[in-house]
Amino acid sequence: MGRSGDDRSRLAQGLEWASVVTAIGLEFSLPCVLGFLIDRWLGIAPAATLVGAVLGFVVGMIHTIRLGRPPTRKPGDRD
Repeated sequence: MGRSGDDRSRLAQGLEWASVVTAIGLEFSLPCVLGFLIDRWLGIAPAATLVGAVLGFVVGMIHTIRLGRPPTRKPGDRD
């Protein structure tokens, strides 16, 4: 994303960013929502909601941190 020498159209680059932002947003929110639904289904206190919130935060932060790192080169990649 945003690589130098990227010959894709600006629309393609924008759609890639939109998909990344959507994925990160779902990673943060979906586990919490699922935890809430499990809590309602089982009739327990907010235990599953809290576990989902923590899990979503951890997974979302890992993805966000990886997004900020420079891409790694694989053996056999050419410039």
